[in-house]
Amino acid sequence: MDEDEADFGEKMVPVIIDTEEKCDLLFEAIKNEPIVSMDTEFVWSRSYYPLIGVIQIGVSPEKSYLFDAAKMNECPQSFKTFLENENIMKVCHDAYQDIQIINYYAKTTSKNIFDTQLAAAFMGYGRAISLSEMVEKICGKNLTKTQTLTNWLKRPLTDAQMEYALDDVRYLSECANFLIKRTKEKYVFEWILEDCQELSQISEPFSLTSAVARSYSRELQSVQFKNRKKLYRLCFAVENMARSKNLPRSFLFKPGQLAQIINCNPENQENLKKTSLSPKVIARYSEFILSSIRDENIPIDDELIEKSRYYQNKNAVQIGDMTKEIAVTLDKIAQDNEICSSTVYNRKQLTELVRQTLENKSPAVLHGWRNVFFGGVWNDFWAEKLK
Repeated sequence: MDEDEADFGEKMVPVIIDTEEKCDLLFEAIKNEPIVSMDTEFVWSRSYYPLIGVIQIGVSPEKSYLFDAAKMNECPQSFKTFLENENIMKVCHDAYQDIQIINYYAKTTSKNIFDTQLAAAFMGYGRAISLSEMVEKICGKNLTKTQTLTNWLKRPLTDAQMEYALDDVRYLSECANFLIKRTKEKYVFEWILEDCQELSQISEPFSLTSAVARSYSRELQSVQFKNRKKLYRLCFAVENMARSKNLPRSFLFKPGQLAQIINCNPENQENLKKTSLSPKVIARYSEFILSSIRDENIPIDDELIEKSRYYQNKNAVQIGDMTKEIAVTLDKIAQDNEICSSTVYNRKQLTELVRQTLENKSPAVLHGWRNVFFGGVWNDFWAEKLK
């Protein structure tokens, strides 16, 4: 057998998948595999959207492939059908970004995702174990990571690049099988699937609404509440422009500058000179800034605006104290069960639950497996505090 091919019975599948015909051959060969691993290599430093180089597909060390997305700008239908197949579990490590990128490339929604990093957090490996560390602990294999800074768009790929990329999926299915077995024994497998189900709902990988909300949330703390609709409109307009130009938002305005703009009373263009904007940026974008903050056609997320009152909440100190106190209890329970506590709730999520509880004077409702794991202690904690 040629070393650049893998044997699936009578089908000889090349390692490099760079044509639609080879793609069809690969996904026909693996259509009955219960578990298939995936990873991505991309360039994402000077563009709004990622420039995808390679998508790795792996069944075993001997059956691992490099799907050349840089060479195939249009996703073949056979790859899209594979992603949509709910009978095949797609395994990724730290899955969110990979699934986001793959869904963007394929213009579809991947189904039946399993995140090995998430599963490892339920087995006492910590919240963010690296792939190489996990492979070493579970499979006893050492991955050589020497191509972390490389151009995945340049062709041909070097032997070192190919080995690096293939290593990301060679042992991932073995790790997944181990973690599935162990988490089932621990009765937390369904909990992991519950969280992974959210990954199977990334239908808009780069949602404008979500991007604007993130941008707004980063800028709002230094802006008075009465001016936050203006800030939201400006965030929306800047995000939209970045997308249309396919440039990182920071290439247009640096972090913090949108808040500076709103705070300087930008209706008077002269005031823009009080910000850290360069004269060149002011000359180029002053009209854009003014028209954006006045544009009533921009859809405002009123719920997000109202929610941002939290940053002026007179109960902020109490919220912080209560969050710290309940976090100690959560950490203890999680430690006793060898589960990373941030997998249950990170500090931001816990703070929001505490805020809701204090504002409504009733314990915030926990959902799904988190209610099973933590609901009783949560309700008991507030039974005392809300007396």
